[in-house]
Amino acid sequence: MSGGGGSLPPTAICKACNESFALKSNHGVAEEVARLTNYLQPPPEPTCPTEGCAHQAKGVHSHPDGYQRFGHTSAGSHRYRCKACLRLFAIAASATPRQKRSDVNALVFRLLVNKMPMRRICETAGIGPQTLYTKLRFLSERTRVFTRKHEAPLLEGRALPSLLLSTDRQDYLINWGTSADRRNIRLHGIGTADNRSSFVFGMHIDYDSSLDPGNVEMEALECGDYGIVQPFRRFARVWLKRDWTAENVLLRQRHHRASHTGVSSSELTADDGPRHWADDTKLPGRGMKVRSDYSMMAHMQIVARMTSGSPHVALYLDQDSGLRSATHVAFENRIRVGSVDTFHVRINKDMTIDQKGLAVAQAAQRMAKFTQARRITAKEGPQRMLEEALAQRGFRPRWQDRWMTHPIPDGSEPEKELLHLTDRPELTDARRAAMHLWGSLRGIDRFFMIVRRRQSLLERPISSASAAGRVFYGNNPYRPWVVESVLDLLRVTYNYHHRGQDQRTPAERLGLTTRAYSLEDILGG
Repeated sequence: MSGGGGSLPPTAICKACNESFALKSNHGVAEEVARLTNYLQPPPEPTCPTEGCAHQAKGVHSHPDGYQRFGHTSAGSHRYRCKACLRLFAIAASATPRQKRSDVNALVFRLLVNKMPMRRICETAGIGPQTLYTKLRFLSERTRVFTRKHEAPLLEGRALPSLLLSTDRQDYLINWGTSADRRNIRLHGIGTADNRSSFVFGMHIDYDSSLDPGNVEMEALECGDYGIVQPFRRFARVWLKRDWTAENVLLRQRHHRASHTGVSSSELTADDGPRHWADDTKLPGRGMKVRSDYSMMAHMQIVARMTSGSPHVALYLDQDSGLRSATHVAFENRIRVGSVDTFHVRINKDMTIDQKGLAVAQAAQRMAKFTQARRITAKEGPQRMLEEALAQRGFRPRWQDRWMTHPIPDGSEPEKELLHLTDRPELTDARRAAMHLWGSLRGIDRFFMIVRRRQSLLERPISSASAAGRVFYGNNPYRPWVVESVLDLLRVTYNYHHRGQDQRTPAERLGLTTRAYSLEDILGG
């Protein structure tokens, strides 16, 4: 094991395969998993609010003998009296507590997921900006209540069909709030979707809105975190100010060396660091940015738990070493028994439309010659071509040597190649070929496209040469928590509300529901 300088984590080297990997804090990963799955846990039961009361730990519904019904409030909430301390308290009976304009909730919901800018939403709904922010928090909470009912059983191993999952990452820009500091905040999201049903199992960002940066920095100083190697810290999963500054200094040095050696600066960036290090980025003023590697580890742990009821899972991952590590840690036991297979997917994303069309046409021409030479049907061709290529290559112990070209790429994924990370000698060439043939990132890329097209707050930013690398987009949010809330709304409507060409939602195709839900249904919980 070797130690890293500054905030860099120490690395370990496997003596069997010589692979190196950065150490992570198990406590930090567990904290992140708990944060991201909090909405799937049963809501706490109402109890007596009096501090020190004997009934404070006894729920109203589970211990009815400890409480007395005491009418209703003017707003219609149920009022109770604790029989131990005689304290009166109310429990909201409505799904829209403290919502003075509850009549526009569904309208605001619909506008938020249909690309209307926030200022236009205020004008259309007749509400002020602060009311809109309040409603956005409320709508996000209602969608979480709705998804809890349908997705919490997945954590308990609800039966699912075999899955073809795709995982990728997407970045979001937060505008600067003052001209005195025009640095952006960049958040990184990670999502996983099923390629067959299009169901999105999770969409998470590396930002914790519940933490106060000032309090965390103070506690970090008091417990000596800055003097401890990063994975062993109390606050290992979040970015502290000194670490952020040190990483920016390190990046500037790398860029300086790259400019003098001709090496791409991206090649000099550590795998476990942020995806966009630059002087134009800063930490959030409210809430805290989570280290991306911990966000990825937690996301994959959650996906592993939610898909535990599937007999076999094939995971197709964007080519990212941190994502590969997070996936193999989360699915370790199932990989060992052969019920999970993982792949890297490499796609040429720099091609023009004409180049994509040419690549697809050339692949189709090769396939036509292949099927004609072997006198087989066009349907049999791709599987047969892959089987022959795999048989000729044979099993290769080194995972880096397993790249295979996909025989039938499409316009969205031209010049596609796959690498079977978890290949093993006992697999038949037919089985290997089938899993390669199914390989794609289109499941999660389809959702990412919907995010960009249906939410003006999360459109790609525009930069200019005069901005010195900084970017600003008029519709983008100024508050990081808005990104998380909007993604909640988009995921629930994508999974449960919008129908595809087959007139079914992703949740229906996966067997979680039997119908599409209206926005009013979702808000009602």
